[in-house]
Amino acid sequence: MCNVKGTPLPTITWTLDEDPIVKDGSHRVSQIITSEGNVVSYLNISNTQVRDGGVYRCTANNSAGVVLYQARIN
Repeated sequence: MCNVKGTPLPTITWTLDEDPIVKDGSHRVSQIITSEGNVVSYLNISNTQVRDGGVYRCTANNSAGVVLYQARIN
């Protein structure tokens, strides 16, 4: 999950080892905007495989700049 706030609203992207996440039957991305103005993005992975391991990165981008968070999943 990534939770960010910014003006204008940031666009959130997900990557695995710097490659864009391909939304398929196993990888699902959803997003909500809270009443406080936060953008909350979720990456859900089902039927995990060894190939799903690596560095996952959530990047939030708007005209004010870019922030990111990343974590390794083995």
